[in-house]
Amino acid sequence: MVPGAGRGERFLEDYQYPQEDINRLEAASELSPASLMKLFFEIIRDQKIYLMIDEYDHFANSLLGTSLERFQEIIGRGGFVRSFYETIKTATMEGIVDRFFITGVTSITLDSLTSGFNIGNNITHHQGFNQAIGFTHEEVATTIQPLVTACDLEQPVPACRAAERPVPDVPR
Repeated sequence: MVPGAGRGERFLEDYQYPQEDINRLEAASELSPASLMKLFFEIIRDQKIYLMIDEYDHFANSLLGTSLERFQEIIGRGGFVRSFYETIKTATMEGIVDRFFITGVTSITLDSLTSGFNIGNNITHHQGFNQAIGFTHEEVATTIQPLVTACDLEQPVPACRAAERPVPDVPR
């Protein structure tokens, strides 16, 4: 089963779509993620939605640590993740997806997807969005300080900050 399956049905129920449409989506649960999204967009085609995906490449980070070939197969041309985002791109161009917001994007995954998903803007370095989602340096420092004290560590917060590196811009 696709992660998040059932949420489309819940969306349709919450917005009082006909039971026939809900049944169509439920019956299609074995489709690929891209085909499932395509069906969902077909059902809601007369609406405009805002779509938010949080930490969408968490799985990709795990894959990257174990198999570069598998990562390229899933993210690259013809891979199911790329096909999924191409479906969203099409729905965006058709006016179904009015706004699309993704968080948790690593540069390598973004770079792998951008040629197929070239309608987005990377706002990682825009100051106005800097603290919209995620943690600030101060929040991280405050959160880990009790661990530092309990483990009798020496000044890890400055060491953590020294290890931080800015996310490089992905060329467009």
